[in-house]
Amino acid sequence: MPCILFSTVNLYLRSDHDYQKFLNNKQREIVNAENIGTSSTTDVNKNHSEEKIILQLKEENTVSNLETSTTTKKEQQDETEITNERYGLSKDLIRRTADNLWNILIRKGRDLNSQTEQSSSPMISMEVGMHRLRQCLHAAENNFTVHCIEPSPTSYQTISEKYRSQKKIDPDAAKRISLYNVAAGNTTGTTIPFTSVGSTGDHIGDFDTWTMKARPENTADVSSRTTIDVPMVTLDDIIANKIIPTDSYYNNNDNDDTKQTNNDKIDEIYSLKVDTQGFEPSVFSGLTSSIEQHKIQYILFEYWPKGMDLLSHSNLETKCEASTAILVQLAKAGYTLYPLRVAAHPSRPNEARKYIKAQEGRPYDDFKSFCMWYYKIEELAPSEDYRMGYWTDILAISPEVTELDEKLQLLSGRKIEKNEMLKKNE
Repeated sequence: MPCILFSTVNLYLRSDHDYQKFLNNKQREIVNAENIGTSSTTDVNKNHSEEKIILQLKEENTVSNLETSTTTKKEQQDETEITNERYGLSKDLIRRTADNLWNILIRKGRDLNSQTEQSSSPMISMEVGMHRLRQCLHAAENNFTVHCIEPSPTSYQTISEKYRSQKKIDPDAAKRISLYNVAAGNTTGTTIPFTSVGSTGDHIGDFDTWTMKARPENTADVSSRTTIDVPMVTLDDIIANKIIPTDSYYNNNDNDDTKQTNNDKIDEIYSLKVDTQGFEPSVFSGLTSSIEQHKIQYILFEYWPKGMDLLSHSNLETKCEASTAILVQLAKAGYTLYPLRVAAHPSRPNEARKYIKAQEGRPYDDFKSFCMWYYKIEELAPSEDYRMGYWTDILAISPEVTELDEKLQLLSGRKIEKNEMLKKNE
């Protein structure tokens, strides 16, 4: 950048007015010198040279200012796009459910892994907020090395007991599983309150998921629930191999001759699933480095705006900021976003069914509008009894994924349908 030239010009000329005044004075001096014959040819040439230098500096200053202005405008435009969340979402997978898509990803990863068995790096999958061992085990049974995170002490105990029972699961699959009884969040080394009864609704913080309000300190159901401080770590630290698993096959079998030193080492992650009951904004805050470096190919996460706003203590002015920030973070890193089917609790009002099924009016060209649409369903189908709101899941695909069109066809089912049609026509 011509910073030195820019500074030099400012030493000579403070404004266009000063510049013009300077030139006028120089021109008068030259004319007077020529008229009275007191200036030598050398002096005149010197004056012309000085004028030429100033003109050149002025021109370069103008170019510099133009370049700086253009750069600044571009930066402002980019920043405005980020601020206004003018990124889009794809409609290609809006009929898929999270469980269905996750199973497809695992099968596809297994097939890819079988084609690259000579690779020294294992195919890795991670689940955050597992509740049960089922999906984690399913990935391990498909030859993935899996890292599974569950903060609920009650749920983790059930998971660990099943994991330790070699009679109930394949020992070879067990060797590929690492379990973490921690909460994934925005920092490592602290604790966070966690409400646990051992159900799918266990969550960070002490609030009622049914009323979507913080619980008073003295409530009647205190005996039926447990709020306990659990350790928190970032997913970036787990992916950087800085966190030791709470439990793994090799932790309990130090004398096993088949121990593989790279079994629990993470390099890149093929698939990550996140379901943390509204705590996703904090989880993604602790995943910044991995996202920016494209260390994860596929990220499947629950998108529950009302739950995220509740845990982020949002108000009317900041509604949707927390959930929108996740989408901006991923889009800014080059990930493509695919919302899945709209979901709700079975007790939602019947009037909401048409909006859920038809996804009527769900916008895809603006992140803020996309988030606000889930609140709009509550306005269109009001209920005094139902407060949980509505949600979806979103698949984020890294820009590092190659042959994206073919893979999307497989995920959406279009390729299968096309092959079936070809067979019928043969």
